[in-house]
Amino acid sequence: MTAIQLSELEFRLSWWAGNVNPNQSLWWNMSTATGWLIPTDNFNNIFDNVSGAESASGDAEYRCIYAKNANTANTLVNGYVMIGADTISPSTDIEIAVDTNNPAQVVANEATAPSWLTWQSAANAKLDIGNLAAGAAVAIWIKRTVTAGASASSDSFELIFGWETAND
Repeated sequence: MTAIQLSELEFRLSWWAGNVNPNQSLWWNMSTATGWLIPTDNFNNIFDNVSGAESASGDAEYRCIYAKNANTANTLVNGYVMIGADTISPSTDIEIAVDTNNPAQVVANEATAPSWLTWQSAANAKLDIGNLAAGAAVAIWIKRTVTAGASASSDSFELIFGWETAND
């Protein structure tokens, strides 16, 4: 059995094939923009900063990303995603859900919740993404909720992906 390496799991935005703007990662197809993957060590790589108006009134926003098995020969087996660390701020929360549609369902804008998904908010609770054949991807929705009256602060969260590996 040849192991799939972390470098072979790509994180990509959604919406249309050439999308490189996280604020437009709201639905539909996986971005295939050449050389552009979601950076794992940058701020604002999925969500923008919370504005004063959003923190005053409270806000919920949604993003759809894809996790792609970029290995050319092996299946990612028994994959899962989980929140490794929730937000630093006590005024924000992150929830995640797996969208088994391909492509992912369409929503009207970043404030519109995708329907029929099962959301997970507990840190270290695994959501099954199943098996991903070589080159296959799965859509993962992320919801950020800001409590009304929240103070301005730097914020971040951590997603963890795990799997077993098997040869096809």
